Amino acid sequence: MLYGVMSRRVAAYDKTPPVLVDEEDLQPDLRPWIGTVNARARLEATMVPGARNILVVDDDPDIRTALSELLESEGYQVQAAPNGAVALAQLRAGARPCAIVLDLMMPHMNGWEFRAAQLGDPELREIPIVLLTASGYTEATVRAEFGRVEYFPKPPSPEGLLAAIRRLVAPH
Repeated sequence: MLYGVMSRRVAAYDKTPPVLVDEEDLQPDLRPWIGTVNARARLEATMVPGARNILVVDDDPDIRTALSELLESEGYQVQAAPNGAVALAQLRAGARPCAIVLDLMMPHMNGWEFRAAQLGDPELREIPIVLLTASGYTEATVRAEFGRVEYFPKPPSPEGLLAAIRRLVAPH
């Protein structure tokens, strides 16, 4: 399933300039995560303390579902976000996953913008990233911009993706 879903998304995206997202610009189903008192309660209700939590950030619902099913089959608890703005709102509302699986090209806030915001926040910067992209960027380009991340072109092998996540979440 993972290969089939991701292979449909291999068209390269252009790198777009950063875009600030206003709450009014988001789809109605995304607004509850932005600046609301209920965001923390919603996160606490979905993320079990002490569990191996992973945040999956991808604009394609089929890919989010496939990744979520793969990770859940390995015992991870998964929280998902359709773009970087929603993911950042979830993190700022208190979500603390042990790793983030991040798509590079998404609307509203892409992976580049999300990573810059994450690195700029002392509470979030240490959360490890597994980057997935169909954009055609080289690993050297991605590492120059993102720093230390696990990088996979889409579609990743499920075994390789799981191995990378295990490395990131293993106790040091």
